[in-house]
Amino acid sequence: MKFFIKGDLIDFESPIPMDEQQLTEFQEIMNDLVAESPKGELVIQEVKEKYKTYSKENSEKGRPWTIQELLILTHPKTNEEIQSEIGRTEMSVRMHRAKFVPEFMSWARKNGYSSKQITIEIITKYLEGSK
Repeated sequence: MKFFIKGDLIDFESPIPMDEQQLTEFQEIMNDLVAESPKGELVIQEVKEKYKTYSKENSEKGRPWTIQELLILTHPKTNEEIQSEIGRTEMSVRMHRAKFVPEFMSWARKNGYSSKQITIEIITKYLEGSK
């Protein structure tokens, strides 16, 4: 277990689940430890942990991808470059790029377009046909 000390504050690396009895014993031990310090007072502040959860509802509420952003996904740039250019998370870029680009490029090749010919109009045509 790791913990971090900042001045007179102690921050544990992660939450420590305890029942009431364990919490009481923990407080007693900590009180004994801090009783010798100059301030000599233990204050336990409960912090609500932030947990990110994924659900289909959350993913569908995200900002829709614009045609300009889809065009940028087809460029030979790194995910990090695209992320900073369009203001989305790197994971979002990776996931959408992995889904959109192969399907789109397959369609483009079947319709006689090379990767260097991709424009907003071609992406619009693809999106209209895939509805």
